[in-house]
Amino acid sequence: KYDIAPVGNRTRIVYVYLSATAFKGARFDGVTIKSSVKSIGYSAFENVTAKTLTIENGLTSIDTQAFKSATFENTKKLVLPST
Repeated sequence: KYDIAPVGNRTRIVYVYLSATAFKGARFDGVTIKSSVKSIGYSAFENVTAKTLTIENGLTSIDTQAFKSATFENTKKLVLPST
């Protein structure tokens, strides 16, 4: 699910929910979950490989197995925001 907002002459898509298997098996340099994302669905990042993971404030729920078998190469620990 997403909200669409005009930005100048372009359209910005702001995701508020990352659905089940949204990025399953994808490879990224880094993953940043912006403050507009409120929920991460089942297996959304399953088997994802990335160098970094950043979660901004605002996330309210993470479904089961959202990060199952995911590898974040430069992430030694996961610190979740207070909200």
